[in-house]
Amino acid sequence: NNEYILDGVKQTPEWDTPYELDDYDLDMTAQLMLKEMGQPLGKHVLGNTGQTLYPNSGLRRSTNGNIQVIINGKGNINIQTVGIAHEFGHVILHLRGLPSGHGQPGVDPFVYGKATLMSKRLGYDY
Repeated sequence: NNEYILDGVKQTPEWDTPYELDDYDLDMTAQLMLKEMGQPLGKHVLGNTGQTLYPNSGLRRSTNGNIQVIINGKGNINIQTVGIAHEFGHVILHLRGLPSGHGQPGVDPFVYGKATLMSKRLGYDY
């Protein structure tokens, strides 16, 4: 379940289902727009695959005083595996005493890098 504490109140919002997208299934206009934005084209995962919660930091806090890695169970096993790699990237940084939240220095390249490595192992293009 997607549960966390926000402003002292337990929240349980529903997650949308993450999905696989092959950019080559998009029309040519969309493909050109992605290329112009510098995005690679190929098969990849889109959507919220999970989140990492900490007991004493961040806007959303864990519900039990521990680090919690929550994976969106609505995706298939490959999508969940990509999510696990991404979320464990956050945990690795946190346990090393480094910034671990999105938007903080060095975080996004590290956690998305972990997800990309796993994605490639599972046969996604990036």
